[in-house]
Amino acid sequence: MAAVAAPATRAREITSFAATRDRRAFVSTLMTSLMALSVLVILVPLGAVLYTVISKGASVLSIDFLTKDIPVVSRSVGPGMGPAIFGTLLITAIASVMALPVGILAAIYLNEYSAGGRLGKLVRFLATVMTGVPSVVMGLFVYITYTLRYKQNAFGGSLALAFLMLPII
Repeated sequence: MAAVAAPATRAREITSFAATRDRRAFVSTLMTSLMALSVLVILVPLGAVLYTVISKGASVLSIDFLTKDIPVVSRSVGPGMGPAIFGTLLITAIASVMALPVGILAAIYLNEYSAGGRLGKLVRFLATVMTGVPSVVMGLFVYITYTLRYKQNAFGGSLALAFLMLPII
């Protein structure tokens, strides 16, 4: 017996394959068009927001705005972001000073000395858990345990940021 299909069956297979290929090409073109339309729908509002922010904010942006204090009357035009920028840099620096040594030493311990010991497993588990903690939860924890007691907000913010940085380091 011959293993060759009958001519009529072979023609149906070719026609079926061509129809499937045409359908797949149509669906692919349709989905590509829908994705392009989705990108356009997202980029138009984003562009409008960026244009508004840049056009209204460009007149206010100056060296005084970046280096001086916020005016007493919040509706007045004038300088104002210096303390916010300085505070951000201060909190980040203090958090880095706290988190970098601890994180680097923990990484060295885990990679060089902890060959599956109990302490190594505990440190890995805590790092994994701390990675999944949202920043709001960490901020509230530090606020309740430290800031309410000692009233030092910059250090409390640095402490919360250091806890968030620790598992990443």
